[in-house]
Amino acid sequence: MLKLNYKEYIPIGILSIILMIPIFISSKLEMQLIYDLYLVIVVSSICIIDMRYKLIPNKLLLIWAIIGIILLFITRYISIIDSLIGGLLGGGIFLLLAIITKQMGGGDIKYMALLGMLLGVRKILIISCLSFVVALPVCIFLLISKRCSIKDSIAFGPMISVATYILLITKEIFYA
Repeated sequence: MLKLNYKEYIPIGILSIILMIPIFISSKLEMQLIYDLYLVIVVSSICIIDMRYKLIPNKLLLIWAIIGIILLFITRYISIIDSLIGGLLGGGIFLLLAIITKQMGGGDIKYMALLGMLLGVRKILIISCLSFVVALPVCIFLLISKRCSIKDSIAFGPMISVATYILLITKEIFYA
């Protein structure tokens, strides 16, 4: 069982605050801002924990899902149908990848299902593609620097987190 001590919350908090600044500047609607800031906390916490432990805890995903569902009802950010289909699609794409490649972890599958539920169909499709675009230069760097070999696995949660953050701060580019 993964146990975080209080010192591990400090980088999560600092990263969350730093990442919130562009979101705060780019958000126009109050409810949208609350929802976007919540998403920044989700992606930054999962990014740091997965980088450090190569694990995305189920309890953390469950807590974020419960808070997200409550915020969805309050903010009406996306429709319930879009949320359900997004969750199934996000988790389904990565479940299929896990079955085919045997390389994707269960935490990544559940993380994508959570993001699909929170962001909807269109955005989870963008995140799915963008996460691999983010992963490519990281993997090339790790291979060239000999920090890992082609047989090693890397934590994919940070790639998903970075892709989600890029989507959050570049809304107009992806939604045009």
